[in-house]
Amino acid sequence: MLAGVRRRLQRGLSVRATVTVGPSPVVSEACGDGIVNPDLGEKCDDGNTTDGDGCQADCKSVTSGWMCPAATPPASVQMQVIHRDFKAFLAPTGGHPHFENVNNDNKGIAGAVCTNVNQATCGRLDSAGKPQTAGGFSSIPGAAAPSTDVNRYATWYRDSNTLGFDEAVLTDTLTLNQLGGAGSDTYQFDSTAYFPLDGRGLGNTCGTELTGTTGKTNTNACCNSNCAGHNYSFTTSFATSSNSRVVKR
Repeated sequence: MLAGVRRRLQRGLSVRATVTVGPSPVVSEACGDGIVNPDLGEKCDDGNTTDGDGCQADCKSVTSGWMCPAATPPASVQMQVIHRDFKAFLAPTGGHPHFENVNNDNKGIAGAVCTNVNQATCGRLDSAGKPQTAGGFSSIPGAAAPSTDVNRYATWYRDSNTLGFDEAVLTDTLTLNQLGGAGSDTYQFDSTAYFPLDGRGLGNTCGTELTGTTGKTNTNACCNSNCAGHNYSFTTSFATSSNSRVVKR
């Protein structure tokens, strides 16, 4: 769910907010970046600091004779997303041990979302701005040596890896629908059947990666054929100017 999308989607403007990635990312917004930031006292922002062109140089007043009507939030917005498709663990070659394997239904692997009251314990991004494990999970232990589950987990969000896992990267759009009726700036994507990579990427989990009992084991290699027709082994990620969101299928 995203709140505050409206002010980050300035129509017809080049948005140039600066984001410094890392464990404590910083979003630097300033007059002229194309984002109207009320916290800075801005009343408008046309993407520059020039007087007389509709929004004055300090972004705190509209040029005389011009109008700056409030935008009506759309019923839906589209976000660019990146899918990283991996092979199931039981694939004959190139399988990733974190996909279609017994992961004990672990949740919160990357730690709690950071708020004003949990800064010391919340999940942090790594130096490249990617999610990292908070440790303490049975399927993602806390050790950090090469080829351990910590390093395997890090491959979820990168376009290539050196651990021998087959991977395909695809770019798509994800539609978020408005919540709360007209005027709301809160949007959400909600689906009980999210299978955007069916027949794409490295192929469906059963029928392409795994066929019958072909795999590293002859026991239930293909979900007893119950998984046919879907690609389950992927992550989806997207970013706004102040948030990262990651989903593992």
